[in-house]
Amino acid sequence: MTAAVPPVAVITGAGSGIGGDIAVAMLTAGHRVALAGRNEATLQATAGRAGSGEALVAATDVRSAGSVEALFAAVVARWGRVDVLINNAGTFGTGAPLDSMPLEQWNAVIDTNLTGSFLCAQAAFRQMKGQDPQGGRIINNGSVSAHVPRPFAVAYTASKHAITGLTKAISLEGRPYQIACGQIDIGNAATEMTGAFGTGVPQADGSIRAEPLMDTGHVTEAVLLMAALPLDANVEFMTIMATNMPYIGRGLTGPQARERDPIAGRPAPYTWRRPLRAPARSSRLHRPVMAAPAGHTRGTTLTRPPRPTRGERSRIYRNVVLSPSGGSAGFDLGAAGPRPHRARLAGHLAAGCPDDPALAGPVRPPGPPLPPRRPGAGRPSAPGSGSAR
Repeated sequence: MTAAVPPVAVITGAGSGIGGDIAVAMLTAGHRVALAGRNEATLQATAGRAGSGEALVAATDVRSAGSVEALFAAVVARWGRVDVLINNAGTFGTGAPLDSMPLEQWNAVIDTNLTGSFLCAQAAFRQMKGQDPQGGRIINNGSVSAHVPRPFAVAYTASKHAITGLTKAISLEGRPYQIACGQIDIGNAATEMTGAFGTGVPQADGSIRAEPLMDTGHVTEAVLLMAALPLDANVEFMTIMATNMPYIGRGLTGPQARERDPIAGRPAPYTWRRPLRAPARSSRLHRPVMAAPAGHTRGTTLTRPPRPTRGERSRIYRNVVLSPSGGSAGFDLGAAGPRPHRARLAGHLAAGCPDDPALAGPVRPPGPPLPPRRPGAGRPSAPGSGSAR
């Protein structure tokens, strides 16, 4: 689109929260914006907050293919094209343990978060592919739950992981048609959905703790940055979150975990203990290989098997490899049973019977004699000896 023609954006879930803030910002920036959502009154209120810009309010249920088709038909009928789709509509659902999640709750979350995003992306893709100039941009609202889950949020977590796959598929298939697709993964933006995070939510270690939140204005700025890029550039994935939220390292226990009474229907919190340390050993034969990860309640230290000393290796080589019976006396390398028969071998060698056919391997012919070693060969020359190298 040229600078004289404002781009057309379709925003789902524009009646409140992040979607409403993005709609207001795009209208203020001069975009032509279609506000989609189930509640027409809240959509009208969002359009009124902007105070400027050209808005189209369309009551839409993203779970319905017919409703989505009607939305994009209205947008094309008014403005003739679609340049940007913000797939923002979503729901967290009712949290529940995996074994007690009702199928109705699962379907409600999947239908809104995943199926709704697919239907809107499909309709936008068709329009962007066929319009002139060709192309456009689709931005999916992901979540940090697309990387690491929260407890008792199996439906939401599964839907956001699936959004990541949807983003990659759209990005791949949109290449020939100048259709770019990116995803913004948001963590702890202060909305109605995350209102309880400031008072306390279940953690991966079983405790209940409050989490920091960030202003939704930062998310709005990030989305506007992604939408303003030319079609030959794309932000495939962006993560924006409250700095100190428990995202990096989510799932590990630590000294901040405290004993709390278990919540009904939820597992009791874990107890963090300092890992045990192995006693100090002076011998190199007990050198530690890998210590137990921090946080294990019973840390252990693995040790290497004792390694033979240089003298022991020499004796093994002389007794086994260079034995009179050949290369592999006493070691049945092809058998499935125990390989070394050291006691039996020692008895036969002591009795002067090294050629027992049960023990002897193939006899190797003697090799050619080694040439005599020149005196001083292989030794560094002393200073002033007259030897030049």
